[in-house]
Amino acid sequence: MFALVSALIILLACINFINLSTARSIKRGKEIGILKSIGVNRRQLIQGFLFESILSVFLAFILSLPLILLLLPWINGFTGTELLLPLHSIFFYLIAFLSIVLLGLSSGLYPSLFLSSFNPILALKGKSIQGNSKFQARKIMVVIQFAISIFMMIATYLVITQLNYVKDRPIGYSNKNLVNVTSSSGEIIKKFDVLKKELFDKGLIQDATLSSSFVNNLALTGGGFTWQGNDAKEGSIMGIYTIDENFAPTVQWKFMKGRNFSKDFKTDSIAVILNEAGAKYMGVSDLNSKQLSFRGVKYRILAIIQNTMSESPFKSITPTAYFLNLLPKSKITIRLKDDTEVNTTMKAIAMHFTKTDPDITFSYTFTDQDYGKQFKQMEMIRSLTSLFTGLAILISCLGLYALVSFLTEQREKEIGIRKVLGASELGLWKLLSAEYIWLTLIGFMIAAPLAYLLMDKWLENYVYRIAISWSIFVVTGGLALFITLVTVSFQAVKAALSNPIDTLRNE
Repeated sequence: MFALVSALIILLACINFINLSTARSIKRGKEIGILKSIGVNRRQLIQGFLFESILSVFLAFILSLPLILLLLPWINGFTGTELLLPLHSIFFYLIAFLSIVLLGLSSGLYPSLFLSSFNPILALKGKSIQGNSKFQARKIMVVIQFAISIFMMIATYLVITQLNYVKDRPIGYSNKNLVNVTSSSGEIIKKFDVLKKELFDKGLIQDATLSSSFVNNLALTGGGFTWQGNDAKEGSIMGIYTIDENFAPTVQWKFMKGRNFSKDFKTDSIAVILNEAGAKYMGVSDLNSKQLSFRGVKYRILAIIQNTMSESPFKSITPTAYFLNLLPKSKITIRLKDDTEVNTTMKAIAMHFTKTDPDITFSYTFTDQDYGKQFKQMEMIRSLTSLFTGLAILISCLGLYALVSFLTEQREKEIGIRKVLGASELGLWKLLSAEYIWLTLIGFMIAAPLAYLLMDKWLENYVYRIAISWSIFVVTGGLALFITLVTVSFQAVKAALSNPIDTLRNE
């Protein structure tokens, strides 16, 4: 994806070079006329212009090297990679050489063909502009610039919106101060109740629990589940947790119906708690409507809880069943007190664990940090897309500003005459800006459907996803128009406010 974005940015730079080279045609017309008049043929002119183009790309390459060396540490830290600039590799210089030549030729070919085609007599008279073909080509390239920039704006907007949408997704439990102890042993599990009491009496924890998997990591799914109305011969597949009575208060589940497991009720050993997805999967309307059967045992439905985020936040929730005694419980989750000093508390907890089993190395993770890591790649995509989009807009604006400057300069006598004949500043501003507004709108009409199709395809990777709203296109289209007007208006207003005496006194 980023290779494609890089190619689009290089294309924007090439379009700028082509547009500015052709826009400066009047300034170079006399130079070309003189060269032709002293015997320089068209082939030699083309070679000279192409050499200028390749030289420009080469100088850009030289300037890019220190920038790359400066930014590489930041890029590696941000992306978690170890990219290096292979300055000692012959292959690197070969690729660089081929790229410089290719870019120089592709960006310089059209300007060289155009400039070398000037009639020397007309060029020496300052009449080097030929017909309307070059104007049409320039407009097409400006439209392509706008289309690329608007496409990237829409894509960035959708990436940010999708990320925020998933981040705001309810997780079904409280992950603040929740700790997954990733190291345990048979001795720790056997003495867990005693260890938990010690930690609680010392004021180190708010609660603790044992389970077969951590709340944020569904480690097991299994088949063979049946219930009334289920026609699957081999049974259905569901997520499986085994938990103790303290699991719900430790992770702070949100109950939709029913109650938690309790030691006061012996029959809870053949009861099950379902998440919302599981209840919907089974078609449970109330707690007594159905029973869940597994391995020949019928479990009555004790409660339905809000869906908990136990897998990727970008996926749909797996229908999950929670049991008391189905699987071994070897995962320890503890909840710290809200006002605790984390580092000191965790060191004290580690001492109690190692006292219980001197052979273990105590390690842990915070569930909120584990949850945040699942967004790391998406965050990187968002940041880099935003950066590239900003760069694309900047390149387009610089090119547009320079192009408008040249074209406005070429029309300064026309503007002077219009002012003498009574044209207002507002009317002149409209005259100079209207064309670029239309080009922006055409670019938008090209970019919008393309962005919709490609981004909708990208969003198909995510089950939990946003719907692409028309408002996204209104916002990006309006922003693109605003950026265009700001870029164009500076030169347009400057030209409209100029004194016609200064431009017409030589006529």
